[in-house]
Amino acid sequence: MPDDVNFTHVCILFFLISSSFFDFALLTVDYVFDFLFESEDDVLIPDGEFSMDTVKAHRRILEHLKQGEGEQYQRERAIHLKEIDIYLKR
Repeated sequence: MPDDVNFTHVCILFFLISSSFFDFALLTVDYVFDFLFESEDDVLIPDGEFSMDTVKAHRRILEHLKQGEGEQYQRERAIHLKEIDIYLKR
């Protein structure tokens, strides 16, 4: 987990559930934990090409914003959001 505070909260939650008699909840939480830890790199660390493309898109968007080019800003922003959506759905 990227944030120690969140990890601590998750560990406390896991301890509370595991110390109870709710076997189903324990199995569900265990499954979710396994999924989170196995998919952490895929979800939280995008590939290098996507990261570079994102930086370039942010620079284009910012430049249009600085120049007061509202229509171009909105167009670039919409394109960028669509690219992110496509990347996350792959």
